[in-house]
Amino acid sequence: MSPFSPLTIAVRTIVVLSVILGISPNLWSQSTDVLQMRINDVQTLLSKKPLDVDTIFTKDFLTQVPKPRLMMGVAQLMAGAGTPVSSRIVSQQGAGSLTLEYTTDSNFVVPVDLTLDAQPPHRIVGLLIKPRSRLYTTFSELETAVRKLDGESSLCVVDLTSNKVVAAVNPDTRFPIGSTFKLFILGEVLRQIQAGTLRWDDVVTLDSTTYSLPSGILHTWPHGAPITIHTLASKMISVSDNTATDILLHKVGRENVENVQGAMGHQHPEWNVPFLGTREMFLLKFINQGTPGREYAAGNVEARRRYLQEKVTRLSTNDVVLTASPILTDSVEWFATTRELCSVMQWFRNTDTTGRATQFGVLGINRGLPIPKETFPGAYYKGGSEAGVINMTYLVRRKDGRWFAVSCSQHNTSAALDEDAYTAIVGSVFRLLERY
Repeated sequence: MSPFSPLTIAVRTIVVLSVILGISPNLWSQSTDVLQMRINDVQTLLSKKPLDVDTIFTKDFLTQVPKPRLMMGVAQLMAGAGTPVSSRIVSQQGAGSLTLEYTTDSNFVVPVDLTLDAQPPHRIVGLLIKPRSRLYTTFSELETAVRKLDGESSLCVVDLTSNKVVAAVNPDTRFPIGSTFKLFILGEVLRQIQAGTLRWDDVVTLDSTTYSLPSGILHTWPHGAPITIHTLASKMISVSDNTATDILLHKVGRENVENVQGAMGHQHPEWNVPFLGTREMFLLKFINQGTPGREYAAGNVEARRRYLQEKVTRLSTNDVVLTASPILTDSVEWFATTRELCSVMQWFRNTDTTGRATQFGVLGINRGLPIPKETFPGAYYKGGSEAGVINMTYLVRRKDGRWFAVSCSQHNTSAALDEDAYTAIVGSVFRLLERY
């Protein structure tokens, strides 16, 4: 969520909306210490010390979040977290928009997104205080935390430079992976580009009769619109566009994607045969409380292929009813182990073809979590989630040239997951890898 999202106040998160018309570098050159001053102001706020908020925040901010409401929200967010003792800039987007981390004396890390007014005295116009996470000092502590997550959990962290497993919890256990499966479609796209049977600038036309459901935006585009393979791949990976995914799956061929899984490092490609599209997944799982999905899952591979062709093609997305509870996550999904997903990211690293630069460009559009660019200049990511399922998979290059693969999964067949707790753990992996 960004400072440009609608105003939300909750016990765990404060988001403040303000409109920023533009930030001039010349304005900031006159106030070289302004960023540190506002970083210190936020630290004072989180410490619950006296603060003249009228001089720190804009009037628009305080109109939306009056001082009593602001102070109460901060007190609730920081309860039990201790007092901030240090801060650092994780990333900076423009002169006055920053992602920060505050470390407390109780060994917690509090992430904060901060946006400042372009005009002096550069008051705060946007503030997002995110859920805190425990500051782990060893991978052993982190592994213990992973094991305590609800349901089943898995973690695999591999130093690809030395081919050494750095951390592991249930790395060889099968987990549903949500949209992380889209890595395999990207892999087949790359293979066909390498073979010369496909080009990044090849154009396909959108067919509205095959549109999927969100996430993504292509399902809102007009029927017949031309779009390149590169744009489809970029949408599929960066915003997990489901319609782009299905178009690419049809373009490169379902069975080809099934076959490329093994070459990419999946030791059990049969888990994903037939290789489902996202529209098919919606129709199987979310019509009539999953009745089509249960019928589909009861068959062998040949029966499942017939079911997709003869029955699912006759179903309509108008009948889809999404649920907030897990449904068929252990049978109608895409599956992999976290060790296999680390191997998949190694495959992308090692795929030295004419498409390599483009492949990393596609995987690097969305870095996922706010991983410090100074420490990890290369961060290539895909994740996925639905009720009861979450996975985050990374390939990162540290500033010293060392490469790592990271994959973490969690699964609960009976309840939704605490995604804040999960992402806090994944973020902790990168803090540990900074000094590994």
